[in-house]
Amino acid sequence: MAEKTRRVLPVGLPGGMIKHAGSGAPIEGWIRRGGDFHAVPPATYRMWRASAVGPAPGELLARAQELGVSDPTAVYSELTGEDLLVVLPADPVGRRAVFASHRLHLLMPGIGSVENGLLAMGHDPEAPWVRVDPLTYGILLASNDGRSIWEVAEDAAESAGASVEEVAAAFAGPLARLLAAGMIALDMR
Repeated sequence: MAEKTRRVLPVGLPGGMIKHAGSGAPIEGWIRRGGDFHAVPPATYRMWRASAVGPAPGELLARAQELGVSDPTAVYSELTGEDLLVVLPADPVGRRAVFASHRLHLLMPGIGSVENGLLAMGHDPEAPWVRVDPLTYGILLASNDGRSIWEVAEDAAESAGASVEEVAAAFAGPLARLLAAGMIALDMR
């Protein structure tokens, strides 16, 4: 099912929060985007991590405020300006632009049981698994070769006998759940 609203997604791989050896206080967060490492203030890192659930822009700003970000709008602008956040539009043209300029990293491949035609993916038997359709699972496996999401969707569309726009819309639905579960990371192409 295609998303009906814009979603904010993190770009890059989490590098973790660096803490002071003595006090344990956070010093900075690290994000790897492409071949670059970005050191960001702790509040900025927390906001970036909060985007993994694929919130609407307003939801992310509200969540950032809850996390103690003093000026969420400025931090949002900084993160989008550095290409560490991307807005996934609901419209096909906007979605194509994002999918053509980004790729996926499959971080935790795992497959469990098939229930009602859905594949259960997860890396921790105790944690809830994400259920995806076979088309989405195929896109995830094929995406780990460095091609853009759009290029992988083109191949998947040809195999499925569907339009690329239909495949991209279907994939946009579970994208935020997969990011939030730590199964994938979005990166620049």
